[in-house]
Formats: sequence, C-alpha cells, structure tokens
Amino acid sequence: MTNIEILEETYDETIFEYSGALFSNCSLQLEPDNEYDSKAIAVYIDSFMVGHVPKKNFSEGKEYIYEQLTGGLKDSQKLNFSVSLRGGKYKINRDDEKVNTGESEYKLDGQITIKTEYN
Repeated sequence: MTNIEILEETYDETIFEYSGALFSNCSLQLEPDNEYDSKAIAVYIDSFMVGHVPKKNFSEGKEYIYEQLTGGLKDSQKLNFSVSLRGGKYKINRDDEKVNTGESEYKLDGQITIKTEYN
C-alpha cells in the first residue's frame, strides 16, 4: 500500500511488507536426537530448515502433531503443512497525519490439514 492509501484507509493497523506470503512446499520432520527436546519437530520450506514447532505455549498442539507424525495417521490420511510469513518492515498510521515505519521480527504461522482419501 502507498502512504496515501495507508492514511486514507487504515488507522493503527500494521501493514507489513511481506504480510501473507504463503509457502506450500513445506514439511515437518522429527528430530529425536535434538539435544533440547527429544520430541522436537523441525519445520522445512523446500529443503531449508526454518525453525521448530514451539514447545513453549503450544504443548497440546505440538503433542498432537507429534502423535500424528509417529503413527497416528490412518493409511487413508495424509498430513499437509503450509506456512505463511509475517513481520519485518512495516508501515503504520498512528495519527492520521503521517505514516510511521518500523521493523519487527519475522514470524512463521503454520497450518496443518489432514486429508482423508475415500475410495
């Protein structure tokens, strides 16, 4: 969005440069030899490891994912994983007079779907 559009159409809403970039060629891989967490789950985009499923503040979700990756899926089911990017450089209208800029840490939001094939 241009600065004029931000002033005219938003207020106190962070507009990120790379908001919503979606990656579909993603995978989750177990890391049983991880020195910090024996149930670690690495997140890959293409062949690059970009992080881990968080252990802190997401214990139930992580445990569910771990169970699915270690045999919880039925033969007719497939786990799909995609990631969207947010963060980095941003613009924000805080006072309707000028657009402020800043930068935050990049974050990845993951989405898991389990598809069941019916014959």
